[in-house]
Amino acid sequence: ARRHHYASKWDLERHPTGVRRQRDQIDHNYFVDIPAYGINGLEIIQVMGIGSDGEPGIAGGEHVVIEENLFERADGECEEIISLKSNHDIVRNNTFKDSIGGLVIRSGHNTVVEGNSFIGGNVGGTKGIRITGEDNVVSGNYLSGLQGFAISIMSGEYIDMALTDQWQPVLREGTPLGRVPMYNASMHNTITGNFMVHNEGIDLDIGIGYKSSWPSKQRILLPEDNELSDNVVVKNHGTVIKIVEQDPAVMDIVFSANRFDNNQVFTQTKEASLPAGIVYLEQEPELKLPSACPLMAEHAGPEWVKQMRQEGEPLFQPRDQFAAVEAVPWEANGNVWVFCAGSSDVFVQNMRTKLDVQKRDVCPLDQSGTLLLPVRATAEKLGLKVTTGTSEVEIRVVQDQTEVTISPEGCRVVQSAHAETFSCQPQTVHGSLYLPAAEFAALFGKSLLQDERGLLILTDDAADTASFTDKMVINETFDLFKAVASSFEKYMTIPPQGRTHGKIPANTLNDDAGLLWAAFGDGQWIRYDLGSNYAVSGVGIAFGQEESAKYSFDVEVSANGLDWTPAASCESSAHATETERFAWEPVTGRYVRIVGHQNSVSNAIRMSRVQVYSAHGESIL
Repeated sequence: ARRHHYASKWDLERHPTGVRRQRDQIDHNYFVDIPAYGINGLEIIQVMGIGSDGEPGIAGGEHVVIEENLFERADGECEEIISLKSNHDIVRNNTFKDSIGGLVIRSGHNTVVEGNSFIGGNVGGTKGIRITGEDNVVSGNYLSGLQGFAISIMSGEYIDMALTDQWQPVLREGTPLGRVPMYNASMHNTITGNFMVHNEGIDLDIGIGYKSSWPSKQRILLPEDNELSDNVVVKNHGTVIKIVEQDPAVMDIVFSANRFDNNQVFTQTKEASLPAGIVYLEQEPELKLPSACPLMAEHAGPEWVKQMRQEGEPLFQPRDQFAAVEAVPWEANGNVWVFCAGSSDVFVQNMRTKLDVQKRDVCPLDQSGTLLLPVRATAEKLGLKVTTGTSEVEIRVVQDQTEVTISPEGCRVVQSAHAETFSCQPQTVHGSLYLPAAEFAALFGKSLLQDERGLLILTDDAADTASFTDKMVINETFDLFKAVASSFEKYMTIPPQGRTHGKIPANTLNDDAGLLWAAFGDGQWIRYDLGSNYAVSGVGIAFGQEESAKYSFDVEVSANGLDWTPAASCESSAHATETERFAWEPVTGRYVRIVGHQNSVSNAIRMSRVQVYSAHGESIL
């Protein structure tokens, strides 16, 4: 049965009156450090209007232009950075950098997406362009380092009639059938001249979402009559193109074939076959960046922002897009900052965040019993104004009317034009300045509480450390740092009240196989604090929820949480639902880190249980 096209049924006068915003322009903005809330509806930009209910392109549209904006670590919803739900929009010459989610033509037609740069930076959850609807043009975009798909064309929902008694249509008054498709059918779209470079996910995913949520949703309309031409893919490993095939048991529908012309692929691992119109190259092609992209931070934003940047004024306090509100055992109403030696995490009151947003493994150090704090990262977490001095290792920190300059040679304090030297012993570790915790606290007027296992508590008021005098509170606090990770699965982050934290690292210390930690992308890691030095000889891991997947990973051991010694490179067996043990010659250290790599099915790493073993085979965790 050939599905019929019912767009002609639409009443094109559905919006005869009322104030409508059309032909707006969103340009030259800098969207930066927006946390990964992981909640539907928190897109950075959403355009909604004519086309959102499935009106055809001839019905008109919003005609919104979004151009020359920089999205840097701008996550929000985590699926859609820009969500277009109208006809006749243009998105061009924007840069998406290290931002979780993608650009989505969610509903609507006749949209143009051209000349944009997607720089994923191998951040888990980064995606490219997702397409639904008809007569859209996606051209001249550059997509690199994405952990998810580069370009995907979605399957649409059949709504002419119910195919099963379990169908739950999206009902909407005023539409021809009283209902609208969950996703529009993808037809007559043009995808041309795009460069897809070293993406971990599938570069061209055609038919994504087919039979998703079947039979409650009837997403069985495969993409048809779409033109894919002159696209270039460069890839080290993984799948170039995936094309979903029709399931004849659902409904026998005749689809017009998609067209491929002059697409080129250069990859180290050739797939068995590619569709006609996609050929392998013998040499890596010359890559072509969009002429107006990628935008850099110094070029983004209005003129007053550019002026501040030129004068060296910090515009934003870096904030961790993976920050998460948690229940903590201490009284968190006052200003309380909680650190632990060897851990890249820090609690600001009751919010877990990364100590350094850019360098996600920076941590306090225990140097022969002296606890050291990284100056720049710690000062930023305290909300202080931090700039670089005359050299990269010199740091200037402004607190109220006092300016503190710290360098490897010492500390200089200037207050009300009066300068004096502060007695301290800065240390340079891996190019970063560290100060003994006691000196840092004295320098910036904070109360300090230290624990022999490496816990560090800074407060504005000494009274705020009172709850930490309880041994049980200290033990529960230490447990919060036992398992930490490079990044978190998106649904962990800043949930609304009553929502669970999802797939968190601490789940791997639980015997419940239904609880998981998950991360996406090569190099994502999870780290365990053993509490003291051990001769570590093995780990036991139960991987989860990936049928027939073999996981590749490295295990590293460290005495301080910053300098790591390789212990083993391993691969799990398939169907490893039970704990599988991996052994090596003993390596001594307090911290154990498991670094995930590409598995045989996807770019995810999922673990439900982890154990660490001593040289005598005893369980340590």
